[in-house]
Amino acid sequence: MAYESKNLSVMTYANGFTFWHYTTTDAVSDVDTSGYFNDASDMLRVGDVIVINADTDGTPVTGFMKVDSNANGVVDCTDIAQVDAGNSRDVVLSAYLDDISTAGQVYVVSPVAGDISAIYSVIDGAIATADATLTAKIGGTDVTGGAITVTQSGSAAGDVDSATPTAANAVTAGQAIEIETDGASTNTVPVSLTIVITPTADTD
Repeated sequence: MAYESKNLSVMTYANGFTFWHYTTTDAVSDVDTSGYFNDASDMLRVGDVIVINADTDGTPVTGFMKVDSNANGVVDCTDIAQVDAGNSRDVVLSAYLDDISTAGQVYVVSPVAGDISAIYSVIDGAIATADATLTAKIGGTDVTGGAITVTQSGSAAGDVDSATPTAANAVTAGQAIEIETDGASTNTVPVSLTIVITPTADTD
């Protein structure tokens, strides 16, 4: 199989950075191959991040890739960083904050009952002055292990950070999950968030 343009879509865009989604029946080993996204070279920028759903007709895999290089029509991405290689039923939620450097929060509703198993962030530009902290909360209570530190030193668009919650991470269907930024950094920089929910019951 090969890249199909109809399966690549934009999740969010800001300040020259794009957060993409791509779904395919191709195996992870095929998608990981340098040049797989060559036909999208006119759209992909270095630093863009792609959420991948691969092998959708076999053993589905969800993960992330970052565009490392794009020159002369040849696109090379990092290998897929899998969210959870052992669970094909994970539910992936997305959220967005206009500015990581202004104290505030965003909410997203879980459609299933389950545990938050991973949280990812990707910034759209460089932050300055101080590190920024993103904290996940459920019902106003901090998720244990659910804080992400975005380091300001050497930061750049496309930087991905993550957290792996260990407790106080259970949600019910229809419950809101809050992601709060402490606003400690400077520079107006949007941040995209991905929250992985591992259901506690069969979702079929």
